Amino acid sequence: ALNGVSQAPLSTDIETENTYSIYPNPAKNFVSISNTDTSLEITSLGIIDINGRAIKTVVFGNTSNNSQVNISDLSSGIYTFVISSNKGISVKKFVKQ
Repeated sequence: ALNGVSQAPLSTDIETENTYSIYPNPAKNFVSISNTDTSLEITSLGIIDINGRAIKTVVFGNTSNNSQVNISDLSSGIYTFVISSNKGISVKKFVKQ
């Protein structure tokens, strides 16, 4: 074991993981996040690049089932959305063209 390194498993709730869809993927300027569970409220979204660096955080003032995120300022590549909701955190990958 390494000192100072958490051994907690990295996981997401499979139940909430399957309620989100991200489209279009790949995308150029905007990505839409749709959520089929009406009791699930998206509160914020983090964007992480392929090297694990936090690029951007979007906080949603009015939680909703459908949100649109502007990604026009990102370089082309593979990114990860870390979606925070009232029921936990989910992770989804997307490609920026």
